[in-house]
Amino acid sequence: MKANKTSESTQKPARPHWHPPRGYFVVWAVVVLASAFVGYLNLHFDNRVLPNVFVGTTQVGGLKKDEVRNEVIQQIDQVQVTFQDGDQKVTVPASELGVEFNIDATVQQVMLSRRSQNITSNLSPSAHSVPLVYSNDAGQLKAYIAAHFPNIYVDPQDAQVVFNPASRQFDVKPSVPGRGFDIKFFESSLPDIAKSPRAVVLPVTTVAVEPLINDLAGVKAQQAANELLTVPLSFMRDGRTAYTASPADIANWLHFIPDTTVGTLTVEIDQAKARQFLTDVVASKITTLPVDRKVVVDKETGDERVIQAGRKGYQIKDVDKLTQDVLAAVANKQGLSRELDVTEAPFKTVTMTGYGKWIEVDLSRQTTTLYIGNEVVGSFLVSTGKAATPTAIAEGRVYAKYPMQTMTG
Repeated sequence: MKANKTSESTQKPARPHWHPPRGYFVVWAVVVLASAFVGYLNLHFDNRVLPNVFVGTTQVGGLKKDEVRNEVIQQIDQVQVTFQDGDQKVTVPASELGVEFNIDATVQQVMLSRRSQNITSNLSPSAHSVPLVYSNDAGQLKAYIAAHFPNIYVDPQDAQVVFNPASRQFDVKPSVPGRGFDIKFFESSLPDIAKSPRAVVLPVTTVAVEPLINDLAGVKAQQAANELLTVPLSFMRDGRTAYTASPADIANWLHFIPDTTVGTLTVEIDQAKARQFLTDVVASKITTLPVDRKVVVDKETGDERVIQAGRKGYQIKDVDKLTQDVLAAVANKQGLSRELDVTEAPFKTVTMTGYGKWIEVDLSRQTTTLYIGNEVVGSFLVSTGKAATPTAIAEGRVYAKYPMQTMTG
C-alpha cells in the first residue's frame, strides 16, 4: 500500500494546450491582404497622380504625367477675362494681360501632391486641389488698359528738382497724381482664378495713381543738391584768383537719379560735365593758345620771310586729376582753392603759300587776313566758333564766290 501511495504522489499534472481565439486567422488574413493591397496601390500610383487630387474642378487622380499636362492646358485655356466699361466689353486671354501660367511647374506640383512617407496617408480619401502656378507682370496689364481704355488713364507726374537761375538754387516741381485702372483689384482676383480656372468679368474701375517719386522725395533731393551748390571752388594762377565756380556752374554738373522701387531721388555728379567745365571755362581764363610762327618762302630765291612770330602757349596740366579733386571736394562739401599747374604748349612753324590770293583765319587773335602773294591787303576782327562748336583747323580752297548774298540762320 505504501508503494502505491508513493507513485501516485510523484505524478505531474498534464499541461493545457493553447488554442487560438476565434477569428484569429481571419484577422491575420485581412492584415496580409490589406498590406498587399496597399503595396499594390502604391506601386500602381508610383508614376501616377494619387487619388482625390484636383486641378481646378477636374479630378486627375490616377492620371500619368502627360495626361495631367493635357488637363492643365485645358484648364489654362478656360481663363478668359472680360473687361466691361459700361456697354463696352473686351474679352482677352489672361496671357495678354501679363499673367503667365507655368505648365511644367503646375504638373510637378500635381504629381507631388499628398505624397509622404506614410503609405496609408497617400491613399487618404480626402480631396486636395492644386492651383495653377502663375506669375504676373503688372506693367503689361497697365499697357493693355492704356491702349484699349485710354479715356480712363492719365499718367502721374513725378516730383522734379530744377535749377532756378534767379534764386541760384534748386526748386521742387510738385508731383501730380494720375488716374488709372485698379490693378490691385485684378491681382486680388488671380489666386481664386488659379484655384478655379474660369472666364471672369471684371468692371473697368479707376483709382487714383500716386506718383512713384512724391514731393517729400523731391524736397530731400533739393536740400541735398542745394548744399552742394554752396561749396566754394576757386582756381588760382600765379597766386591770383582766375575763376570762381558759381552755383549755376555746379548745378550744371548735377543730375538726379530716380529709384522707383523705393521712391527716392539721388543726386549724382556728372564727371564728364565737370571736366568739360574745366577745359572750356576755367582753361579759357588761365591759359593761352600757342601762336604759330608763319613764314613765306620765295620759290625763286628761297628766301624766307617771317610774317608772324611764333609764341608758345600754356594749358592746364593733368586735367583728369584736377577733375577728380574737384568732384571729391563737392561730394565731401569741402571748399577747394587750387593753384593750377600749367604746361607749355609749343608753337609750330607754318610755311604759307607765297603766290596768288589767299586768306588766313587766326583763331588765337580772332582775325582774318587777306594776302596777295606776300602782301597783306586787308585784316579784320572776326568771331570764330565757340568751344562747343569750334571752327575746324584745316586748309582748303574757295569753292564758290558771290558778289553779294543775303544770309540767314
